[in-house]
Amino acid sequence: MPDNFQVTAGSGTTVATKDASGVHHPKQMIEFDSGGTPTLVSGSNPLPVDVKNASIPVTDNGGSLTVDGTVSINAIPAGSNNIGDVDIASALPAGDNNIGNVDIVTLPSLPAGTNNIGDVDVLTLPGVAGDIAHDGADSGNPVKIGGKAKSAEPTAVANNDRAELITDLVGKQIVLPYALPENLVAGTTSDITNTTSTSVIAAAGAGIRNYITSLTITNSHASVGTWVNITDGSGGTVLLTVYAAPTGGGVAKDFPTPLKTTANTALHAVCATSGATVRVSASGYTGR
Repeated sequence: MPDNFQVTAGSGTTVATKDASGVHHPKQMIEFDSGGTPTLVSGSNPLPVDVKNASIPVTDNGGSLTVDGTVSINAIPAGSNNIGDVDIASALPAGDNNIGNVDIVTLPSLPAGTNNIGDVDVLTLPGVAGDIAHDGADSGNPVKIGGKAKSAEPTAVANNDRAELITDLVGKQIVLPYALPENLVAGTTSDITNTTSTSVIAAAGAGIRNYITSLTITNSHASVGTWVNITDGSGGTVLLTVYAAPTGGGVAKDFPTPLKTTANTALHAVCATSGATVRVSASGYTGR
């Protein structure tokens, strides 16, 4: 059958056509059923299209799309993989590096390493690790542990408070039993020939103790020996007792655990016997 048909002008039925290069193409009229009443498609009556279950591509052809009226999006119900009401994970397959079904760390551009979670290196961050290895020549800006340089004892913090590390003025860390150079103390008596209590190191001040790390006691008398008591202040608690024999008897002693006076109290020495010739020297530091 031929593609075209002829209509004799002036007789028969008039057919609406479109002349395209000398060939007449019949025009079509589209209508849709609106509640049982046929409605012709026109500019004021556009053809309704249900795209809910259809796959219809929409493109702006490089231009723009305009939506008139109000556009609403149905909320997604909350779920274990949601942020608020937006399900961000249910469409993604589960994996070893996932939270729920969302793969959060498998990025193929990063190789696995000892500092990685999955394939993401979470520890090697610029500026966090030092760039000079142990025993390498020091240069650049490595991460170092710092302290506060002090020339005097800082104010004591309360129990369980956080405290700063302290160093001397050239950065040497202060570690017990030693202290800041400015807090080192020492004292020496003159000859003690009787039983009078004699100060060796003066009181350190309100709230401050003397910590004794070394002590020397010598008796130079030719014939008289004596016991020597080291006390917490005059007439106070005996911290140490040493016998000083005649002709250079005595003791020289260091204390891994320092002898400690009470706060604002001098260190004293007292001989148990008169007639000896005793000198006492002590050194240590002050602190709270």
